[in-house]
Amino acid sequence: MSTEVPARLPEASRKALVEIVDRGRRAARWLAEDHGYQHVYLSGAPVAGLGSPRSDIDIFVVVAPGDSLRTEQLEFEGDRVDVERIDFVRLREWVDSYAAFEATSQDPGQLEISSRSRIDTLARFLLGEVVIDADGSLTALQSQFRDRRDVFARVLTARHCVDVQNLSEDVVGALQNQDLPGADYQSREMLYRAAEAFLCDEDDLYIKTKWLWLKWDRTVGDRFGPVMQHLLTGLDPAGDPTQAVERNIRLAQDLTIMAATGYRYEPLTTAGPDTWRRNPELALIPLADGFFATRSAAEAVQLSREGALLWGVSHARTKQDAVEETQRLLGAEGRTVPLDEIASYFDTLVALDLMTGGS
Repeated sequence: MSTEVPARLPEASRKALVEIVDRGRRAARWLAEDHGYQHVYLSGAPVAGLGSPRSDIDIFVVVAPGDSLRTEQLEFEGDRVDVERIDFVRLREWVDSYAAFEATSQDPGQLEISSRSRIDTLARFLLGEVVIDADGSLTALQSQFRDRRDVFARVLTARHCVDVQNLSEDVVGALQNQDLPGADYQSREMLYRAAEAFLCDEDDLYIKTKWLWLKWDRTVGDRFGPVMQHLLTGLDPAGDPTQAVERNIRLAQDLTIMAATGYRYEPLTTAGPDTWRRNPELALIPLADGFFATRSAAEAVQLSREGALLWGVSHARTKQDAVEETQRLLGAEGRTVPLDEIASYFDTLVALDLMTGGS
């Protein structure tokens, strides 16, 4: 679980984050003593190894059903303290809802109930620090949830992939309207959600898009070269906006495919006349019953994990290069798959309109 402070932060910022967390612990104890709270945990960006010297202290008070759930801001040692309250029974029910990854193509309910606010609260609890726990029940619940973090990570990854698919529809609509600024904006949002999916698969689970750059830096770094630059710079004012949108779509597809399948490959964004292109309107959604290249809820093609990898690798590559690279990646995990078998699956992807072009 990645909670390390990114190495690129100045030493003064690193020290400030440590001080913020220490002050948060003192504030949590002060609140408990002053109000008689029995279950308090500390969370937020600084606890997750993120944040800045101006980050707030986030304290969560776990209360009994029926107690007030009001939020408030208090001052402690000259700094603002954000205090949120959460029902213990509801928190336990939410944790229990991630005992297994259950979302399927026929019943995606687990993803539908995983709203941004719910998964944000749960991620904060998972990564948080219990400070006050009178009877040990809060620590036990957190330990139970941490034992299930792989399930929670799969749900987060799938949830982000669904967001990518939804944004993909918005990009297509903007392009149909010849609205390039709108398409650029939506495609960058699509790329950010795809990066979040990838980070979840890398076990960096904190939810907040504003910390995406620091999370990417500490977890991925320059592993993919130009991808980091694209994430940071967005649209190149001197470049072709249509190409920028195309690039963002392709990179978003690559990141979600890698996040969904667990494979890692080199993303290519510039397709030549002899190479293949993925259908830009599709996004890969990982569910319990398979992987689905999806345009909408009514239009989806089920793929195997290996097939999803091949679909990802094939973009901007020739058929031969894609087949050989897929065989190499499968071999790296100890699997021997004949080239002709992979080539046959490639032809199936083309027949299903998942790819076009090539020769």
